[in-house]
Amino acid sequence: MPLVAQESVPKTDISSRELEEIYSLRLLTWPDGSAIRIVLRPEGDIDTLILRGFSTALDKAVTMAQKREGMVVAITDPEAVEAIEKLPGGLGWTGLTSLIVGKPRLKPLSFNGVSPTVKNLADSSYPFAKPVIFVTTGRTSADALSFLNFVYSPEGRAIAERAGVQVITQ
Repeated sequence: MPLVAQESVPKTDISSRELEEIYSLRLLTWPDGSAIRIVLRPEGDIDTLILRGFSTALDKAVTMAQKREGMVVAITDPEAVEAIEKLPGGLGWTGLTSLIVGKPRLKPLSFNGVSPTVKNLADSSYPFAKPVIFVTTGRTSADALSFLNFVYSPEGRAIAERAGVQVITQ
């Protein structure tokens, strides 16, 4: 779940403290003086929950941003990508797959000096990873089980890995 900015943003790395200040609305401009415009995800969305879970300070900052009137909120990754691309000074989150497959005009930002690469997400050195979990029951359809068998097959894993998804079995 990389932190991304509109491609003209004059920044390549965001620190924990800067992110807290941006979300608490104390840091309002980029280094060139242009406005920072956050694209939020809805309260309860996995992206918001992951962000809140990083630290108590960031949790409080997200609460402040969520309460501010007039904030842009994107429901899905494609909506977030579109909003951040179009919004001068835009900043927000999307899935790594959106960047790899969709190739939007966005700048992935490193966080505390760590780039949001597949490797860094897999080894948890980049802290904002979005899990996708498949749960089955005794009533899972044959089609769904067939899909899962494909996902876990060598061919399915190769496709997923090209799209930035690490397939893990438990």
